Amino acid sequence: MSKEKITQEELLNVIKIWKECDKSRVKTAEVLGIGNSSLAYRLELARSQGLLALESDPVIEEKPDPPFWIKDLPDEELPIEEIIDLLKNQETQFQASWLMTHLVENKPSILKETHIKQLVKILETTSHEGLERNIWRSLNFVEIPSKIHENLINIAFDKLENHKTAIAIQVFAMSVLEKILVNQTELQLALKAILELKLEQQPSAGLKSRALKIIHKINLNHDTAF
Repeated sequence: MSKEKITQEELLNVIKIWKECDKSRVKTAEVLGIGNSSLAYRLELARSQGLLALESDPVIEEKPDPPFWIKDLPDEELPIEEIIDLLKNQETQFQASWLMTHLVENKPSILKETHIKQLVKILETTSHEGLERNIWRSLNFVEIPSKIHENLINIAFDKLENHKTAIAIQVFAMSVLEKILVNQTELQLALKAILELKLEQQPSAGLKSRALKIIHKINLNHDTAF
């Protein structure tokens, strides 16, 4: 099968978001919404076209995903309570959040309502970018109880309206909003307005990719021209 045709502009966008993600391939692929192999192909294509020098790519060592057998373990055998407790300790919170997000990705059912409430409470107070990013990423994999929606919606909108918020956090926050604003017409249109403004003021490649997809879905939902 032949590879898709990728324009130079698209490659430059990939390089830009790759650098914004501190040259982490895993983070870059997540923000762009593509697979690791697709990202690797784009970076290699960029090099072949002279857009990316070999010496500019010190590949960041990525921690491996948790073993596949996690999916087969009963929820009670996965230490989610202990992990969430570690999120509240400054010395362990980032490592614990990394482990949590990969556990939740493989087995979303381990996050119960009480756990999600604790994560939202942490989001209200934390200033640790890595911790915050991993919590927002985790929330993308689970069904969020309706009684938590209002508080989480407020936090997510605050993050999107703050231009100092890291791009990856904004991307995960807007994805959570897209999921929990179903059937909430006014808030969906408010999200659309914010994303359109961000596309003008903060045209990051990763943000642009996800924002355009969400705007398109909102337009389809409301039967308006894109």
